[in-house]
Amino acid sequence: MVCKHFFQKKLYNPKDININQAYHVIILNYIRRYYNKIMKRRALKAAFPRTIPIMTGFIFLGMAYGIYMNASGFSFIYPFFMSMLIFGGSLEFVCVEMLLSPFAPVQVLIMAVMIQARHLFYGLSMLDKFKGLGWKKYYLIFGMCDETFSVNYTSEIPEDVDRGWFYFFVTLLNQFYWVASATIGGIIGSLRSGFLYDSDNDTDCTSTDSTSKVAGTICYMLILYFL
Repeated sequence: MVCKHFFQKKLYNPKDININQAYHVIILNYIRRYYNKIMKRRALKAAFPRTIPIMTGFIFLGMAYGIYMNASGFSFIYPFFMSMLIFGGSLEFVCVEMLLSPFAPVQVLIMAVMIQARHLFYGLSMLDKFKGLGWKKYYLIFGMCDETFSVNYTSEIPEDVDRGWFYFFVTLLNQFYWVASATIGGIIGSLRSGFLYDSDNDTDCTSTDSTSKVAGTICYMLILYFL
């Protein structure tokens, strides 16, 4: 009915449109989408086995981090957002003590640069590999960690696997392992303390101390996120 109304009202001139070209465009778009799905699946199948050893390590280390955060008085919300936005294991452990100390953003910035300085050399090593990857390279730069760098740099990618999607899925899977493990660890530690409560004194997160803790965490995460 819509098409019939469209033609009867003469909202456009059929002579202005080449129907064969329109069909060709539709078919090409469908083929392109189907091809992209195939390449994504191949890249995921190639990337996942290479991340299994990293997953086993991240499960225990990430859960330990989440439990440590809860033992320090933080809800599981904190390790979830910190692991997702900062995504730097050693820096996240150090950040726990920073959050419990007086607010000092300059010292946090200096400490973060010192701890994560090795990533500068990781990035220089991956310059050629990240060329021509479009929007993916921005996430690959953000999600680069020691384990992801080692896999992406040393892996021999099969010829039928897209290089960009392979790097993307390695990075995404490793970050997922870490974020999920840290969050689960925080939840396990929070089972005895309740949602958004301090584990030691059962103080509600809306109290003055907890509010300042949230504000300090957000500020630190912004500083560390843009490093």
